[in-house]
Amino acid sequence: LIPGSFEKKRIFNFLRADNKFPSLVESGFRKSSIKVRSFDLEVIKDYDKYRDIPAADRTSYLSPHLRFGTVSIRKIVAKALEENPVFLSELIWREFFMQILFHFPDVVTNNFRSIY
Repeated sequence: LIPGSFEKKRIFNFLRADNKFPSLVESGFRKSSIKVRSFDLEVIKDYDKYRDIPAADRTSYLSPHLRFGTVSIRKIVAKALEENPVFLSELIWREFFMQILFHFPDVVTNNFRSIY
């Protein structure tokens, strides 16, 4: 095998997967098989009481789902509006800082304001 050359029969070694990939036809919020623990309303209802207690394990676990769009932010906001404004506030802060990171990527390694 010449370095940099490519054999067609070897490509399938890179595509092996133990789990079957989901069909794009079955995607979307209605068909999603992802069960997000955070839809447990108790987590949202009591969020303001337990959010600062790491041992309580009362986090929503929503962040990766919100990041990749596997849950509807509108549904989460609607539940937060009904159940707990503190949880809604945290969602808003999360989105605010995601915008800061997107528009000002230097904040990862530097202060937002150079005087600090």
